[in-house]
Amino acid sequence: MQQSENLPKAGSPPFKGQFFSWPKHLLIIGGIILAIAILIGLNIYRINQKEGVPVKVVEVKEAPIKATVYTSGKVTVPQREEIISINGGLIRKVAVKRGEIVSAGQVLVELEDEEQALAVRQAEANLALAQANLNRTLEDTAPNEIARAEDTVRQAQANLENIQQRLERTQSLFEQGIVSRQELEALELEEKLKQSQYDTAVRMLETTPKGVLANRKALEAQVAQAEAALTLAQKRWEQTVLRASRDGQVLQLEVEPSEYVVPGKIVAVVGQTEQLEVKADLSEMEAAQVQVGQEVEITTEAVSKTRYMGEVIEVAPQAITRPTSQGEQTLVPVVIAVKGENALRPGYNVDLSIITGQAEAALVIPFETLIETDEKTEVWVVQDGVAHYREVTTGLTDDLQVQILNGLQVGDSVIINPADDLTEGTEVKINGLEREEKGKNHD
Repeated sequence: MQQSENLPKAGSPPFKGQFFSWPKHLLIIGGIILAIAILIGLNIYRINQKEGVPVKVVEVKEAPIKATVYTSGKVTVPQREEIISINGGLIRKVAVKRGEIVSAGQVLVELEDEEQALAVRQAEANLALAQANLNRTLEDTAPNEIARAEDTVRQAQANLENIQQRLERTQSLFEQGIVSRQELEALELEEKLKQSQYDTAVRMLETTPKGVLANRKALEAQVAQAEAALTLAQKRWEQTVLRASRDGQVLQLEVEPSEYVVPGKIVAVVGQTEQLEVKADLSEMEAAQVQVGQEVEITTEAVSKTRYMGEVIEVAPQAITRPTSQGEQTLVPVVIAVKGENALRPGYNVDLSIITGQAEAALVIPFETLIETDEKTEVWVVQDGVAHYREVTTGLTDDLQVQILNGLQVGDSVIINPADDLTEGTEVKINGLEREEKGKNHD
């Protein structure tokens, strides 16, 4: 009864200093739960630690690939003719316009021809005189030789004085920069010819009347000289009229009426624009990949959003050296024929993509996955969370990816930008976002 009296009544607080105690089986259960929680946490920590080095991977896939060499060039006309003024002089008439279609033999430009026409008439007279002298020598007797020889000397002297006057005028024009050295030198040669003819006439007069037969060869030589001079004068006269030698279109027209042209000036260019070509240069390494017959994609800012096709028709057998701002550069010229209808024009600057190889279903990976040395090319492949070193054989390349010929299969996971200290057998952790993107791309 005393014990029951010491117990607190129901609903009343415990005595001061008295502690509440849990049953032992509850404490045991709580300890077990706490131990399990700690064990699970440790296991999760160990698993995370075992996932290893974080990496990004890409999946090997089949895709088309196209290897390309890029360069630029200029559109040209392969069948073109430069019309050159052989003679100097004033332009009398321009018979065509730029862009006009012309036929072979059609007159393009005419030069003033009075001087050339006069030279022809003079050459004809000289030939007639030389032939007459020869004929008289063969027919006449000696007493008349002196008079005829004197006439020959007078005619030769007149010719010499005439050419000397022309040479003096031309020398003055040359010093003023109006005529070219070529034209001056031509007159100097003609003056020497007239001097030779005069000297021959004087010698003939000095030897007359030693006999007609003795002078026969000299007279025949005079006839030959006169014929050559007439042929030259006629040719120069014909060259005052400039004609097209082929059918085509007038691409350039560089002169106007009353303009003075010097010998050797290009006055017009005629070409056939139905077939255009592009001329370009390649570096030595680029040229090693390019062959005749390869397709070429052609673009230009002048015709935006339009791609034309062409074909490599020539790779120069010898490289050339050209000066650049950085020094000399060794280049290999190539020629591309433009295919089909197009809006290109001669002189356009174009960009070229020369297709050196292509495959429709190639195994491809990004360049960032490759580890290249002087002897071999390797990649890191992830299998079951472990990185493995694998040697590969590469093929075609484009701007972003490379073809794998041996060493990988479709679906292999290859590490992108592997760390330098990565070693064989290292446990790795594939980046979750990369894995998700890889799965989306695969789908």
